[in-house]
Amino acid sequence: KKLEAVYTTAESFQAKVQEIVMKNRNGTYQTLFQALIKELDQIAFRMYVCDEDGFQKSVNIFKAKDGWISQSEYIHKNWSWRPYFLENIIKMRNERKGILSDLYSDIETGETIRTFSFPMNGDDYLFIDISYQYLFQNDQLL
Repeated sequence: KKLEAVYTTAESFQAKVQEIVMKNRNGTYQTLFQALIKELDQIAFRMYVCDEDGFQKSVNIFKAKDGWISQSEYIHKNWSWRPYFLENIIKMRNERKGILSDLYSDIETGETIRTFSFPMNGDDYLFIDISYQYLFQNDQLL
């Protein structure tokens, strides 16, 4: 049942994120993030865009206590050292669809989370970190 729930959730995120990305494909990252926040405010707590080599191309959009904030210090950071990062990039590029990660502990918050990764185009990959609160409310995802 848990595997089925993860698959169903990944498919749901795929449809929702793909629609938002397509509607905002000619805009800036900021425009895209604003559209994503409207749909995913109760689900996500961090969003950012990286290239296929792991270099972050956008700011982090982070959900703080007082609302969503931009964290520009993350631009150009490289995340390719993370387990499965490059493997998932290749998988997304070849399958042309998003991936919902296994559970893992977030480096900054220490919380158990999942990340939905989505191939926006040939160069950009969107990463949406899913909050523990959402996972707990949908406990089949834990």
